[in-house]
Amino acid sequence: MYVRMVLLWLVFAILGFIVYHAYNMFVAPHIYSYYGLAPMGKSGHIISAFFFFFLTFNMEGCMAAAIKLGKMWYIKKQENDVLTYQKEKMEAFIHNGNTETAFLFHTFSRLQELSLVKAPQIAGMIARLQKITLFTLSQYQHTQVDLAKEVQILQELIDLQKEGFGENAHYNIECSGELGIKKIASFILLPLAENIFSQLSHTDGTSTEVLIKLNINKDQLKYEIVNTKPPQTSTLTNGKRDTIYQIKKRLNILYPGSHQLSVTIEPLLMKTCLRIDLSSIIIS
Repeated sequence: MYVRMVLLWLVFAILGFIVYHAYNMFVAPHIYSYYGLAPMGKSGHIISAFFFFFLTFNMEGCMAAAIKLGKMWYIKKQENDVLTYQKEKMEAFIHNGNTETAFLFHTFSRLQELSLVKAPQIAGMIARLQKITLFTLSQYQHTQVDLAKEVQILQELIDLQKEGFGENAHYNIECSGELGIKKIASFILLPLAENIFSQLSHTDGTSTEVLIKLNINKDQLKYEIVNTKPPQTSTLTNGKRDTIYQIKKRLNILYPGSHQLSVTIEPLLMKTCLRIDLSSIIIS
């Protein structure tokens, strides 16, 4: 970006000098002659004239750039303060003695052992819930998480929902592209899926469908959720407390100007589409 800025600055300086020099050579003399003024003295060597113009151009340009950069610095500082505050809250949450992951791990393990004896189906659900919960808690410690791990937890979430709703649930995830060692900001993909499943939890036993598509093309991520329209849609795109609004706020801080998030409600379906340039994340 900085190399491109310098090159553009140089190009505009040269173009500006050409226009300025052409004006002095071909336009200004006629204006002076028209008003009966004494003609201007000949300017010095063209190289000297160029450097004089270039210095003047830079003086004015630097003043404008300084104002713009100062404004950008102030905005980024505010965003960094927000991220720092969130990180401190998350660290405090993690270090709270009531939320130690070791305690949760042993608790889930004990529940799974009891369920294997009395309710084998519940045991599988507890095992999946354990993975999701511990992964979610671990995200509090990191701004970014491995995309491949996030996909694994999405699959666990889908399987958990399938086991909970039985034959009425038709949930699937499709991934394409190379996940590799790509990373994404935490609390983006998983909450979007959780938001859909929470809306579909009030369908009174009717058949529901959810298809999650994830595509990676270099650093461009496309994440799309197509699902049966839930009974209640009034809170999906409105209000300042819903999940979509909170995720948009997080995206605006971490991926400013390099993301698109939209929710489309159709007569029978609802589509959530997210596009992110993963390389443009701002890390505090």
